[in-house]
This record gives sequence, structure tokens and C-alpha cells, in this order.
Amino acid sequence: MGKSALGLDIGSSSIKIAKLQRTGYSIRLKQYGVYPIPFGTLENGEIKDPQLIADQIRRVLNDLKIKTKGAVIAVAGQTVLVRHIKFPIMAKEELDSGIRFEAERYIPYPIEDACFAYEVINEDAGNNEMEVMIVAAQRQLIESHVQCLKLAGIQPLAVDVQPFALVRALGLTKTQHNKTMAVLDIGAGTSDLVIYRSGSPRFTRIIPIAGNRLTQAVANEFKKSLQEAEKLKIKLGNPLTEEASTDEARVSKAISPVLDELIVEVRRSLDYYRLQQRGDEVDQIVICGGGARLKGCETYFTRELGMRVTKGNPLNLLTIDPSDELFDTAPVLSVGIGLALREVE
Repeated sequence: MGKSALGLDIGSSSIKIAKLQRTGYSIRLKQYGVYPIPFGTLENGEIKDPQLIADQIRRVLNDLKIKTKGAVIAVAGQTVLVRHIKFPIMAKEELDSGIRFEAERYIPYPIEDACFAYEVINEDAGNNEMEVMIVAAQRQLIESHVQCLKLAGIQPLAVDVQPFALVRALGLTKTQHNKTMAVLDIGAGTSDLVIYRSGSPRFTRIIPIAGNRLTQAVANEFKKSLQEAEKLKIKLGNPLTEEASTDEARVSKAISPVLDELIVEVRRSLDYYRLQQRGDEVDQIVICGGGARLKGCETYFTRELGMRVTKGNPLNLLTIDPSDELFDTAPVLSVGIGLALREVE
């Protein structure tokens, strides 16, 4: 039968589910779904009403006829931190103590309120130095997600960090070992930028410009409800449209200033990273998330940023049944697929 796993991505506007199954060397996307949740259910990544989300998860699993005892989840938000620190080469016991001391310097909340883990990235014996990646998240944030799953009758198999799941889903760790890459996940409430080198995140930033801002701009232009504006954005949204009198042009006119704001913030982040990393240049940006579904989005970003921007495809690593709907939905499923891959790769 092979090994199967469920990735559960609880975002600010929807729940995304991806179930994968490995048979031999093949990994197949067996089931998937995207289901809306009420606005404001999450606040800076923390689930404010775990029972409400748990009830929705149960309904989703029932609709998809998925029977599972466990799932992999991810956390994201301002309180999730990834830092790289250099230490003298030392034994694990010494490093355990040193990590806690160093973590207190970087975590902007009491260390007692944090959950953190670390991994040695590389060692340089010649300089008696090793590079360690520390990942931390506020305990309350993690507990809100864990509680939600338990209320839904699901055992959390692992709590991942969203940037790691994205990189895994897009297969970038397997194909871009020596490059510095950026992933821009354009969600509903925020756009999350992750810059990584050699498959390891080096810089993360949460930008408060994303899909909801685009939808609001369309709603203002057409004097429509947010629900109607969302449909118009998905159907007609293309920042490259220039015809003056069409609805497509009106949508383009509405969303282009918001995209330009986002591009300015991305450019600032790239400049900051280059200064911090002594001139290390980002070779390419990969965009994903719901915002990546906009027609012409990657071409617009390429033109405005003056660098290569491509749309990430989390289906590249999977065996799938051909479906136009699935390919359209793929950018939204990136985190869910990456979470499930953690268990079946």
C-alpha cells in the first residue's frame, strides 16, 4: 500500500489539505482541498478559536472521505524566528547549554514562553567554527495549533515552520544547492519572503501586503462586496493588461498599485539581505500562494524587479492525475504538500 501522510495548512483565510502516498519511488497526490474560514480566526498566526477550526477540519476530512489519525502542521507569524549563529566547535552537551543562552539574545519574548530547536548546518574544522540554525516560536502559538488538531481528533505528527515546508514542496533544496534563492508566498493576509542559500533559510520577513489588499482595491474600484471582488480578481486580474475601457483594465488599474507596494518592500528586503551578507546576491525569486494565481504575475515581477521571477509548482515532485483545476489550485497547496512530504520523502 505504501506510506501516506496528511499535510494541514491553516492559513488566515482558508484551510488547505494535501494527502500524499508513496509507493516505491513514486509520490502521488491522493486528495486535496481548499476550504474558507472566517476572517479574523487567526491573529499573527495564532488560532483564536480552536474549536471553530477543529469543527471545520472535521467537516473537510468528512467531505474528502479522509480517515487519518495524524497530520503535519505548520506555524508562521511574527513570533516565528529563524537565526543562524556561529559557535566554536563543541560537544552536543555544551551546545545545548550555549543554544539556550544565545536564543535569549535573539528571541523578543521570555525564553520560558518559547519553543525552540537547533540544527548544526556545517562545521569548519580549520577555523574551529560551526554554523547553527536556531528555530523558535512562541509556545502559545504552537499550542493553539496543537489544541485545534486534538479537538478535531487528530494527532499532530510534527509542527513544522512554514518556510521549510515551502522550500521542500517546491523541490528547491534538491536542485539549487549553490544558489541563493528567494521564495515569496503571497497569502491572504501577508506575503512571506524567505531567502535561503544551500537549502537553508537565511532571512525571513513578513510583509503586510497580500491578497486581501488586492481584493479590497478591486472592491473599491467596482463598488462590489469583497466576495464579488475576489471572483473578479481571480477571473480578470492581470497587471499587464493595458486596454483602457475593459473590465480587465479596471482590475489591472486597481491591483497594480498594491503590487507595486509589495515589489518595493521585496526590493528593500533584497537590498537589506545583500548588505547583511556582504554582497551575496539573490539569483531568483519563486512566487507561490494564492496571489501567484494572478495572470501575468511572474512577468510583472520580473519586469519591475529586473531579475528572474518564476511561479513555483509543488506538483513537480508528485505523480498526479491531469486536471486543469488542480494546476490552477497548485500554488495555494504548496505548504500543505510540503508538510506531507516531510513524512513520505
